[in-house]
Amino acid sequence: MRKVLLETEGTVARLVLNRPDKLNAIDAESLELIADYVARVNADPAIRALVVTGRGRAFCAGGDLAELAPRFGSATEFAGFIDRWNEVFNQLEECQVPTIAAVGGTTFAGGLELTHVCDVVVVGDDVVLGDQHATYGFYPAGGGIQRLARLIGRRRAAWVLMSGERFTPSQALEWGLVNEVVPTAQVLDRALEMAAHLSARSALLNTEIKRALRDDLTKPLESAMAIERPRAIAYAMSADTSAGLEAFNARTTPQFPDRRPREGDQ
Repeated sequence: MRKVLLETEGTVARLVLNRPDKLNAIDAESLELIADYVARVNADPAIRALVVTGRGRAFCAGGDLAELAPRFGSATEFAGFIDRWNEVFNQLEECQVPTIAAVGGTTFAGGLELTHVCDVVVVGDDVVLGDQHATYGFYPAGGGIQRLARLIGRRRAAWVLMSGERFTPSQALEWGLVNEVVPTAQVLDRALEMAAHLSARSALLNTEIKRALRDDLTKPLESAMAIERPRAIAYAMSADTSAGLEAFNARTTPQFPDRRPREGDQ
């Protein structure tokens, strides 16, 4: 049984953590599968959105401590695991299509970090959330400190990270950590609905918006606007803009080309 699955239906792909007996904990093999599947999604122009979810009663309980624990005794081995973890999570964050986390079960530590690298997060109303690293004295080395502070602010992040306390889906929504809270049984359906909605938009524009949100928000406003200027001009010359104008004038729904920038394009 594969520890992570990639399922595709139409323009939407699903990346499914498939270790329900381990609460979908992520080990080294799981990381490599995630990396491979994200690369496949980027290479397939027919896929226009990606839903990330977990099988069973957990979304993801974090890193697999059974595999990770022996690495705590070797700085080299621990660094190798964390470096690869961050490479793969960065790869998912930089995925060319919109990514939606469908959080329908327990989400702790590295599982919470996994939601941080998705563009949109839908969570069930009775799901248990928390960082949990501090509960056992572990350093949140998978990007949790830096991303969480950027998402919810320094003071809220300080309490979540240092206390290890769990928080509710309604708190996560209030903080801006998630986009929607729905009945848990409806999480995956709602995520797929959102993915279908985004799939109908310009794939090229979605990629450019993701890039700007990821790369430019930490820059001064004037600098960020200057960086966006050539991208906006290039997009205005694209077939997607032409399709949008044609549909606007005809009062019809635009049909955008199945086209995204190639990997490495700037």
